[in-house]
Amino acid sequence: MRSKQRWILLLGLVLVLLLAACQVPPPPVQGGAAPAAESAKPEKVTVAVGAQHAIVYLPFDVAYALGYYEEEGLDVDLQFFRGGSDSANALIGGSAEFSGNAIDHALKAQIKGKDLRMVVNFMDTPCVTLVARQDLADEVKSVADLKGRKVGITRKGSATHILAVYTAIKAGLSPDDIEIVDVGASTMPAAIEAQEVAAAWGAAPYTTQVIKAGKAFALLDLCKLEEATKAMGGGYPFTGMLTRSDVIADKPEVVQKMVNAIVKAQTFITSHTAEEIVNILPKEVTGEDVETYTEALKANLPAFNRNGGIIDPAGLERLVDLHRTFGTLGPDDQVDIDALYDNSFAEKAQ
Repeated sequence: MRSKQRWILLLGLVLVLLLAACQVPPPPVQGGAAPAAESAKPEKVTVAVGAQHAIVYLPFDVAYALGYYEEEGLDVDLQFFRGGSDSANALIGGSAEFSGNAIDHALKAQIKGKDLRMVVNFMDTPCVTLVARQDLADEVKSVADLKGRKVGITRKGSATHILAVYTAIKAGLSPDDIEIVDVGASTMPAAIEAQEVAAAWGAAPYTTQVIKAGKAFALLDLCKLEEATKAMGGGYPFTGMLTRSDVIADKPEVVQKMVNAIVKAQTFITSHTAEEIVNILPKEVTGEDVETYTEALKANLPAFNRNGGIIDPAGLERLVDLHRTFGTLGPDDQVDIDALYDNSFAEKAQ
């Protein structure tokens, strides 16, 4: 009896061992490849933006609201700065892979031996407005009337600073005839209301807010091509998405994904009404006064590039002249205009 039980146990043990030997082990992971869930993880990208939710940088917010970054497999961190000089420095310093800036910063970087390139153009005119305090309406009727007064800009060295000096010179003043004061972008209305400056350069919706509040009026609106032509001879590629040449060289697929998302957003903006665009934006972008934001957007829509974000080099000669007048460029400084932009990614995104 005991012998029979012993044989049954031995037979069972043999069967277990045979079954184990027949099982096919899972194939080894080749080359240290990550599991599928990990490989599908979105790639993190940091964008330094020169003003918080300003309409001149609207494609970044639209792409976020409509999920275009996620569609491209990107996890985008939009970091907002007080002015364009700060966001450009973040890009140059390497804390961001992309920036929202005026193309002026690519030119200034080139003069310093750095290589920044615009890869998507948002606007075809320098869409900023010079607002003057309402209580000065009887005294200030033109840029020339700002002689001896304080003029606000977003940040020293920013596009608003350059435009402030350039338009003053074109109006017959010297740079020393006006006192330049940093007032920021979103904080500009407070500076006007506190009478810290007589006038200030700014972007929508902040300019619209201070005008609608009855604290200021538009002295010069460069969002309107006719006014830009009168004040400075015409428009030129203004704000857009910039990146470094090393990012283009090392991560061309990431650049293409970012450009794809932004061009989709640009196309949405230029094919919809202000009301339709506002409907997809959160209050974080529009603020509580949605009516004022919509009004500002309507005024700014004509300035948006309608060619899929492609940069037209023709207007860049005007940009170079602007910087020579401002003093960024000396009489003998040479600018490689072709090195200020790269249209190849926007062309592929069409």
